[in-house]
Amino acid sequence: MAIKRVFPGDHPDFKLLAIFRVLGVPLFTIWPAYESLPLAGKLVTPPHVISRNKLRQHFPEDLLSKEGFEVLKGLLSCNIDKRLSATTALRRPWFANAVDASA
Repeated sequence: MAIKRVFPGDHPDFKLLAIFRVLGVPLFTIWPAYESLPLAGKLVTPPHVISRNKLRQHFPEDLLSKEGFEVLKGLLSCNIDKRLSATTALRRPWFANAVDASA
């Protein structure tokens, strides 16, 4: 199985657009502080980059369980106020189940 980068791109602007293609462009209702970031107004997002999160398409349930996906989605949240910390992520059921399975 070939591994494909979820966020391809070498230049920071292209990397950010790659992130927006998967996670969606931050909306004011989801991340109010986004518009106050220094470069937020300078980045022009192409029309095909929409605000819908498509992360699950990259990690279908047969590849990553619902619990695992919730951890991944939480760790990749653009809004830092809603992003899972590593400590919080490790307390999620997905990690608890992984420890139980190895016992």
